[in-house]
Amino acid sequence: MVTVSRAAADRVNGVVLNNVFTRSSAITDIPCDSGTNTFQVYQGMQVMITQNRDKKVGVINGQAATVINAKNRTVQLKLSNGHTVFTHPITYVDQQGQRLTTYPFTPSYAMTICKSQGATLEKLLLWLDCTFIPRGTSYVGLSRVRRKEDISFSTSMSPQQLQPVDMTI
Repeated sequence: MVTVSRAAADRVNGVVLNNVFTRSSAITDIPCDSGTNTFQVYQGMQVMITQNRDKKVGVINGQAATVINAKNRTVQLKLSNGHTVFTHPITYVDQQGQRLTTYPFTPSYAMTICKSQGATLEKLLLWLDCTFIPRGTSYVGLSRVRRKEDISFSTSMSPQQLQPVDMTI
């Protein structure tokens, strides 16, 4: 699923985690890179890397991965390129000057249109969760698949949500 807002993507990811892994035990509970929220981590869970950490191996922003295991403060991931990597928490200072410690990934059952840029998806469920959407944004979401048959919409759309980029200079 692709959404306009991060809040909508986080909401969908939460619903998926609560329903898909309802009979599984979480292997750890960690802060994710999408903010101050924490989430439970499950074996087999799909995540997306959110920071460039090791380009040689493929630990790059936007890379898909699957959780293999977690022990102590280390989470083992299998990247979509086949590499297995170990991720650790990263501490940084945010724009308000607060120190945050998070892992460089987030659940990836839903993502924002901005995060989907450059990705080619097999199927697309598009949720235009905002009334006002910047010009051209809907096109970016719709262009993530190769065929129009692979697009579904979670809600009806209004013409205001489908404005092309203004090309006047």
